[in-house]
Amino acid sequence: MSNRALQIIIQLSNAPDHTMTSQELAERIGVSAHTIKNEMPMVARMLEENGARLVSRRHKGYSFDILDGETFDTFSAVTSIRQTPGSMLNADRESRVRYLSRRIISTETGIKKEQMADQLFLSASALREPLSMATHLCESFGLRVVSRPGTGMRVEGEEHRRRLALTEVSGVHFHKETLDCSDPDSAPWLSCGYEERQDIRHIFLKVLRESPVSLRDSATQRVAVYLIIARNRVRTGHFVQLPDAYVDSIADTMFYPLAQSIYRAISEQFEGYDMPRQEIAFLGILLFCFLDVNLDRVPESLHPGMAAQARRLTDRVMEHLLKETGLDFAALPGARDLLQQILFNLIVQHFYGLDGGTQYDYAYELQFLNCPLCVELAGVVLDYIRTIYPFRVNRFLLALTCCYFFGLLARVKYPIRPLHLYSTHFLGAEFARQQAEGLIARYPELIAEVTPMNLYELRRIDPSTCDGVLMGNGAEREDAPKPGYRYEYPVEVLLLIRGGRDYGRVYNTLLVNAYQYRQQLPPAENYKVIRNFQYYTPEQFIQYLAGVHGRDEAERQALLEELLEREKCWSCQYGEVALFLHNDQTLDEAKIEFYPLEKRALWRERKVRALIYVSGGIRTWQKMKAISTLLDSFARYPDELEDFADDPVATAERWLRRSLQLL
Repeated sequence: MSNRALQIIIQLSNAPDHTMTSQELAERIGVSAHTIKNEMPMVARMLEENGARLVSRRHKGYSFDILDGETFDTFSAVTSIRQTPGSMLNADRESRVRYLSRRIISTETGIKKEQMADQLFLSASALREPLSMATHLCESFGLRVVSRPGTGMRVEGEEHRRRLALTEVSGVHFHKETLDCSDPDSAPWLSCGYEERQDIRHIFLKVLRESPVSLRDSATQRVAVYLIIARNRVRTGHFVQLPDAYVDSIADTMFYPLAQSIYRAISEQFEGYDMPRQEIAFLGILLFCFLDVNLDRVPESLHPGMAAQARRLTDRVMEHLLKETGLDFAALPGARDLLQQILFNLIVQHFYGLDGGTQYDYAYELQFLNCPLCVELAGVVLDYIRTIYPFRVNRFLLALTCCYFFGLLARVKYPIRPLHLYSTHFLGAEFARQQAEGLIARYPELIAEVTPMNLYELRRIDPSTCDGVLMGNGAEREDAPKPGYRYEYPVEVLLLIRGGRDYGRVYNTLLVNAYQYRQQLPPAENYKVIRNFQYYTPEQFIQYLAGVHGRDEAERQALLEELLEREKCWSCQYGEVALFLHNDQTLDEAKIEFYPLEKRALWRERKVRALIYVSGGIRTWQKMKAISTLLDSFARYPDELEDFADDPVATAERWLRRSLQLL
């Protein structure tokens, strides 16, 4: 029986609608589409021998029809097609890496590469990349991956690091998901009944809620899984052994008695949770490292020494940001205190050696990684801090720092020029006045005055003195034509009878004009669109940028090294664009070069539709906010990239206007 043919059948059995293309099958299994097509005769024979028939539909892909249910059920039972766990289906690269990591971390004796390849239905060459990534994951937790002849691969390292790595790769950390116990090595460490797991989690959360400590949501899920792994490991004699400095340090904080309370509460209902001092200390450390960002909590109350370090580091980071950007971030409301909270958490994690571990974060935790300017600012901060503390960065820390900058810029307000409006009503000027009062009360800072008048009087208005007209003459239907004459100023219908639901529409179409957002964007001459551009590799495009924008050989080399390092550390791909930022404070305005591609091209492992290079300085907070919003929009609105290529000024203004509108 062909392993590859069997895996194709497994993939088809578990695919949505039981249909997949040859390319989809190739990506799942780790071979070429050509290999899949060559394997299909064997798949067809295997299905025919076991009560089914292979079906191939043009533009849809492969599937199979069951002709003899009893024969196929026997085949399914023997080959475990329908019982193959999700992690064994190679649904994507991440699933493979998780499975391989779990096997390497869990085994006590070692596992051979050939075994892992057979279990995943992979060739030795297809196994190479996910196995390398699994090795990197283990090493990110401070574990050493060793391989010995005759026994295979396993990890060596401290018990608490093994547990944290196993916690991360055990499965999706949602409380209603079941733990993945699909392989024999990890099953003993993850073993726990569904109801028991829920009860343990609820007991832990009850104790946590009654304490002054709060964790982010995804952290509580990880702690709940860790509690199960810790119990199972201790039962078989695998105890945590911490340095005395760690134990003494955590014992002097509120986290040690909190960890004691958690274990005590769980042990009242379940066996195996009567833990020794070292185990309690590490749970306390874990809680300390998983703190959320909370300005109501004073770092000095948790650990005065580390809080003092965080305060000094915050001062240095603020000075560095001022030097790099020319803007004083410390002047923004809450900027210093919020950064101190983030750096306090970082210092705690670094002290206990728990920084840098790979995390499988939720999409909502990583959404700020699609904000190019925030990623750039986060990179500036983290690169600088690493010259002081040799800590390790993971995606979550980068996303958290991006969120910090996004929040600061979200509070920045564009200048406002209050609008001068006119209002009409079919029953007269006094009703026009009454109709506008609700709008004025809701948006007072956007409206300078509203002058009521009759419809026919609008003919005498000088358009240069009018920012818009609120038309109270119209049908009840919102999409009905606006009555009256042809006007040279914005007109919007506002009917009191609609109970105020017009206010949001009037705000979106008319009142946003009060914000002076257009003035914050680069001037028209600073946009440049380069069509019919071809690149071959990211490195080649970076070399091109350095050659074009460097004013001498030294500057070209410096720019080349800067952009290569940035692409290496933080991916410059955002959605369907690859975007590079270069801070050049010799320029007063940002310049944007846009390279639309005729068709999607490969950038590393994903395809892009355009390349973007942004250079120049940013002199005000409002301009920084505008540029940040503009760059976010390249990732947020991929279907409008061609609009930007055709008319960058108008599209940029539309994107900023949209950011000000109500949903």
